[in-house]
Amino acid sequence: MTEKTRLSGIAKLNYALAAVGKDMVYMLSATYILYYFQDILGVSAIAMGTILLAARFFDAFNDPVMGIIVAKTKTRWGKFRPWLLIGALTNAVILFYPFMRKVLKLSNTRIFYVGLSAAMAGYAVLLGLTFTEMGNVFVLFIPAFFIFSSVGIINVLTTIFLANTVDYGYMKLRRSDESVVFSMQTFVVKLASGLSAFAASICLQINNLSDAASTEAEQTVDLSQSVAQNSKIGLRMTMTVIPVIGLLIAFFWFRKKFILTDEKVEEISEQVRQIKENTGVKNNDPQT
Repeated sequence: MTEKTRLSGIAKLNYALAAVGKDMVYMLSATYILYYFQDILGVSAIAMGTILLAARFFDAFNDPVMGIIVAKTKTRWGKFRPWLLIGALTNAVILFYPFMRKVLKLSNTRIFYVGLSAAMAGYAVLLGLTFTEMGNVFVLFIPAFFIFSSVGIINVLTTIFLANTVDYGYMKLRRSDESVVFSMQTFVVKLASGLSAFAASICLQINNLSDAASTEAEQTVDLSQSVAQNSKIGLRMTMTVIPVIGLLIAFFWFRKKFILTDEKVEEISEQVRQIKENTGVKNNDPQT
């Protein structure tokens, strides 16, 4: 007769409290997101419904993909712990955005530059690590922290920048196209996903790389020993240098073309308010 192992009270408590902080933040944002976008930013209910529906569809298809990635993760800490750590750090940085705005008094533009700089720093660290005899995968969490943190910050700012263009479009065209404006976010995400997959395929083809491990026994062998040195260097450049080049292009393009600074947005919002007062249009009118 096998002996049953009983969980300790501490283990049960830790399991129950593991996601309390995450869920508290999620529920706080989920509770007030409709109020913020509709009553504060003036986004129509139809546009908000479309945005939330698209987000839920993305979550529905993203979760199984993430489950497959986790299932294929093999580290000395197990499958889940590395991703739990990355998720916790990324969520912490995203939640750090209001702190940067209110306490550090950074404008959205400066926070965007901070995000780009963090990403470039992460890729630089990753490039340096690829040329070392790294035997501990935990070291990869350092560049991952900078890169995924910057992705979170930039994703938040993308939504804010898109929201700011609504008033700008109203000032120029005397109409609000929230549904069209916010649909650009999903368009950008899908376009970027497609381009990244295309670039990765080209990289694998140029560097003659493939997943040669077809059996479970082969998967325990370090097949990188049979990869040519120039192919390894090509892969390192694709993973680090090309993203940095893209980030530099984004930096200079953004600095040259972007005009909706915090001061400009406040000025536009005041002009839109005066226009609506003069024309007798209410701020929450769905037809505006």
